[in-house]
Amino acid sequence: MNLTQLTSAALKQIATLVERREALQAQLKDVTLRLAAWELDVESKATKGPAGRPTSRTPRKAATTSARAVVAKPAGRTKRQPRGQLKASVLAQVKAAGPSGIRVADLAAKLGANPKNLFVWFHSTGKRVTELKKVGPARYAWVG
Repeated sequence: MNLTQLTSAALKQIATLVERREALQAQLKDVTLRLAAWELDVESKATKGPAGRPTSRTPRKAATTSARAVVAKPAGRTKRQPRGQLKASVLAQVKAAGPSGIRVADLAAKLGANPKNLFVWFHSTGKRVTELKKVGPARYAWVG
């Protein structure tokens, strides 16, 4: 489609369709949040005792969680590693990568970590490891 050949009427129709699509997407998001709230309400009612109060098995925080928190919760979240375990894991992977090094994104995929967290790790803790060197954009290698 050549944009220079469109008439003003066609551009208005396209703009109207785009606005309609955005409105429908907003409605869909609202419906999704409302459904999540209903699901949360059903789950919390199943674990509540008499008079709708949370039982000892249901933490008060869980009973009052909003629908947005349910929708926005990451699916593959893992537990925190013991202190020092991330350093050992990172250094083992960097050593195994050889002199060409390893990209942070690849390292994050192997370790199941967030790449942003690894960038912070390299900027803070990684700076103190003298054998660890940056060999390219977002690439680190073991040179010791």
